[in-house]
Amino acid sequence: HRFDDFVVELSDLPIKDVVIYSRDGLIQTLSYPGQLAGAVLERTEEGALNLKSPQIPGGMWMKDISYLQVDYQALIDTDNASVLIPVAKALQWKLSPNVKLNMHYPRETEVMELGDVLAEPMLLENLQYFELVP
Repeated sequence: HRFDDFVVELSDLPIKDVVIYSRDGLIQTLSYPGQLAGAVLERTEEGALNLKSPQIPGGMWMKDISYLQVDYQALIDTDNASVLIPVAKALQWKLSPNVKLNMHYPRETEVMELGDVLAEPMLLENLQYFELVP
């Protein structure tokens, strides 16, 4: 997938702040187009998502991405929702297990607590997206 193709769907800003978190705990804050012009997201045979960019040396490409944020929108690997805990710490979010989420499913929206969602990953099935409720 070309990064250019979907990044415009996530933010209208001409220069976008992008946060990428990998399963091994590496976090990078990059800019688009800047370091991500011409980047691609590739899915491996094992299902992992990797980022390659001609602007970033090959040894620094992000592998096994579980969280990708473009400005205020984020994509998350729903098989690894617990990644929100280290991401929240790394980005200094002020979250607790009681923080509310608007969970948007195809036919309904439900309000749930973060702790409940993390404890029951099946709640992420068929989820289109969620929003943190301030």
